[in-house]
Amino acid sequence: MTELPDLDYMPWGEPEIVLMKLINGVSAAKITGLYYKDKNGKVRFTGGESERVLNLDDLGVPVHEALPYNIYKCPLSIRLPMTIVNCSRGCINRCVHCQAGNFHRPLRYRSVKNVLKELDEIKSLGIKEIKFYDCSLPANPHFLHELCQKMIERKYNFSWNCNARAEHIREDFLKLMKRAGCHTIAIGCESYDMNILKKMGKNESPEELERAVRLVKNSGMRVLMYMLFGLEGETEETMKKNYEFARKMKPEFVTFGVVVPAPGTPFHRMVKDKGYLIEKKLELQDANFLPAYSFPSLPAEKIHEFARKSYRGYYLRLAYILMRIRGLRSFTELKMNLTNALSVVKRYCFEEIK
Repeated sequence: MTELPDLDYMPWGEPEIVLMKLINGVSAAKITGLYYKDKNGKVRFTGGESERVLNLDDLGVPVHEALPYNIYKCPLSIRLPMTIVNCSRGCINRCVHCQAGNFHRPLRYRSVKNVLKELDEIKSLGIKEIKFYDCSLPANPHFLHELCQKMIERKYNFSWNCNARAEHIREDFLKLMKRAGCHTIAIGCESYDMNILKKMGKNESPEELERAVRLVKNSGMRVLMYMLFGLEGETEETMKKNYEFARKMKPEFVTFGVVVPAPGTPFHRMVKDKGYLIEKKLELQDANFLPAYSFPSLPAEKIHEFARKSYRGYYLRLAYILMRIRGLRSFTELKMNLTNALSVVKRYCFEEIK
């Protein structure tokens, strides 16, 4: 805040209630969980966490027509234009590195009625594709079942994708989701090493991860596997194991991200307390950049280079390219795949390391 003269307020937690109090004239000094600049420009903190919105319906419905939605794209999309919808906030789990599970508790869902109002607006705007950005859309099975049934009954004809924890993936739900327009499910796998999964608080096993990926693929839908390098306990051998796991499962999409030590998370405290943290500006802490930490037996440069090599090794294989060509269903999808392919080559073959 000191470095950014235009930044006057920063809630520690959720922003909506803080914002409304400021708009309605409440003094910043009287609002819990708020960093603010006083009249002399000094940054002060009122302490605690900002007040949470417990009933998400109180926030109303996002106004998509106010957004330039025609410019938005997603590598998972099969149609355009697309937009993002959030049905919930928070996560049922608390992985050590994740901001959602640590900062957005408890897990809350909007009502199906409230979400349908948003989908009605999206439909009226001619939007064809939705990315449900929830941490795990199927975490509330009753909500998911009702939402999918209503999407089918109302004949929205959206194509969509979502995130899901492996433990929430059920064969009967996959059939219903596919009927409602779902074509891709992203699964947070992170690691194929049980010791690392335990340390990160994943509360899932490698066998559960493998089962979930197979169920989605067998349903005829596509899979995105989120893999991570750099968690506590990582070695060159565990990184190789993670990469080989992805190769074995043959997902249509996979990310090989590097863990970002977000301030306030247990992972950040661990690398800081053990002296592994490298001080970098926050804007240079990115899953595709050089890590902001370095383990004694696994330096930052090795983690970063293995991630880049994994992207090249996975996406630039002839077998993978042929698989994706066989799966094309439209000219729009072809154009988007070509754009994505060029981005992969540019980023992981030629981009400068930051």
